Amino acid sequence: YGDAPRAVLTSTPTLYYRREDLYLTQGSREAPIEGNRLEQKRHVAEMVRLAELATEARQRRAPGPVALADGQLLLWNHRVEDFVRDQFLAEFQRALQQFIAAEVPVAGYISRSRAADVLDLLRRLPAHYEACPRCAGMAPQQPCTLGGLHDRALFADLAEGERSALFESRVLADRYPADLRPWFCYLNVGREIVRLEILAWAAERAELRARLHAVVVAQCRLGHGYPVVLARAHEQAVVTAGDRRRVNELVARALAAQGLSGQPSAKQAAKLVRAV
Repeated sequence: YGDAPRAVLTSTPTLYYRREDLYLTQGSREAPIEGNRLEQKRHVAEMVRLAELATEARQRRAPGPVALADGQLLLWNHRVEDFVRDQFLAEFQRALQQFIAAEVPVAGYISRSRAADVLDLLRRLPAHYEACPRCAGMAPQQPCTLGGLHDRALFADLAEGERSALFESRVLADRYPADLRPWFCYLNVGREIVRLEILAWAAERAELRARLHAVVVAQCRLGHGYPVVLARAHEQAVVTAGDRRRVNELVARALAAQGLSGQPSAKQAAKLVRAV
């Protein structure tokens, strides 16, 4: 957009086939990178690349760069082994430190958030215990008066472009140093109330808070309610049927060059052919 567009739209495919690419190890322990572990690896790789782009933008002396990530900002998953999580977490934290070194604020943009952190705070107030039969322990069969709500419902009266106060999340306090802990706020971008998660390092600096706020609002206005940069990033990540066939061909060739079999299983081959 604009008279002199400078956007660079690209994606970088990577083929993993070596054993060290396919497994995480610690001593005699070994875990294949699949399922939740693969999801974590993708999250880490995206943040590492985003940090590299932020550093490049600062080196070019770009005016007021901001980095946006889709979804929760920080890495956390209870469903992977401790040694797997620790390896991913170490790499992820190094990427976050790059944003601080580059003086580039990064935010996680969460559309239609289902978080209820602020509501949990309200549940702890004495006034709530007095008013809610279930929380007071008098009628456990009755639902909590705040049950089923999400934080975004509390901030429905925000004007377009306005944000809530900042809240400090303590959920991951034992996994991250103080400057990398998550703070969050809610922002009315026009079509919805979204949740923004930012690092404590940026949350404590007024100029960085203002920069993030202004950029997100501008992006959502240009994108009719959703950041343009994230929408274009999603498009780059889409793999069409034609792309998939081409990728399969390239993978087979790459494997063959390494002396590895690229033939699918009989089950997979049957799925690719119409029998009737």
